[in-house]
Amino acid sequence: MKQAVLYPFDKITMGIIRFRELLDFKINCVVDFTKYDECDAVKLAIGEKSDIKITKDIKKGLKDSEILILNDAGAPVQVPAAIKFYEENRLQEKWKDLVKTAHEKGMKILSTHTILDVGLKKWLEEEEINVEIGKQITNEEAKNRVEKNENYTFKNKLKKIGIYGTNSCVGKFTTQMELLRSLSKKSKTKAIITEPTAFLFNQPQFVNIQSDELLAGEYMGAMLKEMEQDDVEYVINSGQSGLSFILNRSAGWINYNIMRLTSFNPDKVIIVCGLDDDKDVRDVIDFLEITLGISKPIAIMIADKKENKGVFERIEKEKLEQRKKELREKFGVKNVEIIKDIEKIIPEILN
Repeated sequence: MKQAVLYPFDKITMGIIRFRELLDFKINCVVDFTKYDECDAVKLAIGEKSDIKITKDIKKGLKDSEILILNDAGAPVQVPAAIKFYEENRLQEKWKDLVKTAHEKGMKILSTHTILDVGLKKWLEEEEINVEIGKQITNEEAKNRVEKNENYTFKNKLKKIGIYGTNSCVGKFTTQMELLRSLSKKSKTKAIITEPTAFLFNQPQFVNIQSDELLAGEYMGAMLKEMEQDDVEYVINSGQSGLSFILNRSAGWINYNIMRLTSFNPDKVIIVCGLDDDKDVRDVIDFLEITLGISKPIAIMIADKKENKGVFERIEKEKLEQRKKELREKFGVKNVEIIKDIEKIIPEILN
């Protein structure tokens, strides 16, 4: 099994670490140039001790590894706080040092994000450094896939589970991956992932085809047809963003997501929510009933951690139990659980 280094220690890296047993490579180290030097990456991410360390030292970080995985494209989003953070920590300069050193060592360099910064793209060309980007499917490729499968008729063998959040960053991806990990032990299961890390887990990624709402629906159908022909028993799809958030966006964005939702047409639904978003929970339940005819989810899941300035803090057990009780009573859903306790709802899925 090949050894890989991740950069930097961020939310995406934490997601990869959490489900590292689903990877076909071993995480050797994490490189980060900010505040986590010599920390235990797994302990920070999920509270378990490990030998996966975080280091600021590039040579130390890349030692004994064959792959560098970049979860940062080397340039900040264009907002003042991000630009200031990059400049204060000299992150673009250090990103280039990291990439160049990996290249000189003959390492394979992968990126979960498209590198868009013009200066960085020019620099990579000048240095003759190849950075492989996670699979990007064009509209033309999507159309070809649809045409290839247009004559296949569903046999209704595929069991589809939809995971939908009230808002962004409530734990949809974590719920999807926890369910993938659990169901994969019992049956052939796939997860249609909207995160850019899908290719690392050898799972299909749903591409963003907002420019063609009809194609988005047809492409989802083509993916499902391929899975059924490949004897996949369960497929898990997590919605992009939160449904409550989506309902307040433009008509085009709403139509695109409705097309994705109805073309997947889940047999069972799980809702992921926060600690104080009852109105959003109600909106999501109503929306799913209107669009899919599903009056109630099989479960509502909540996270046991919350993010505070980039650090995940554990929520008190008493607060979690109170929230679970409130959700059961208010929405009449029997199964309300913490995301990490996904095993508790497996009987509902297999039933």
